[in-house]
Amino acid sequence: MILGIDPGPNESGLALCDLEGTWGFEMKENEDVVSIILGIPNVRKVIVAIEEIQGYGMAVAQETFDTCRWTGEFRRAAIMAGHTAVFVRRRQVRMALCNHPKAKDPNIRQAIIDRFGGSRSAALGTKKRPGPLYGCSGHCWSALAVALVAADQGGVSVTIEQDI
Repeated sequence: MILGIDPGPNESGLALCDLEGTWGFEMKENEDVVSIILGIPNVRKVIVAIEEIQGYGMAVAQETFDTCRWTGEFRRAAIMAGHTAVFVRRRQVRMALCNHPKAKDPNIRQAIIDRFGGSRSAALGTKKRPGPLYGCSGHCWSALAVALVAADQGGVSVTIEQDI
């Protein structure tokens, strides 16, 4: 099982893949994310993959520091629950999914769509005919990217059957 997290100062994007390869996507308040991490049963290997904040030499706002504190809380919760906690840097995501260090969010999204459907309509689908990534939006794309990179680097096989 893999839980990808795109942390934010108040709420975070989540992408959860269960043992059958079924994905779920949500935005949650950070306190709820900690509860989710602590509530995942440690039956098999559970990876909590958290996007790591990187410094680029520029001034940052208080929100960045708040987000940094939450990444530590998520890691602590994962360790307390007996899960494997890993940090994934944005550069790792860019290189793993797009093979280019300057790839942007649209490039990463397209790489994920290509991986799980080949086209936007096949990957996302519609309300009547949902695709494997139906419901993924906003920060959940980044959470999904982090989860996929952690899975690939950890040797975990990830397939998608349907959205949960």
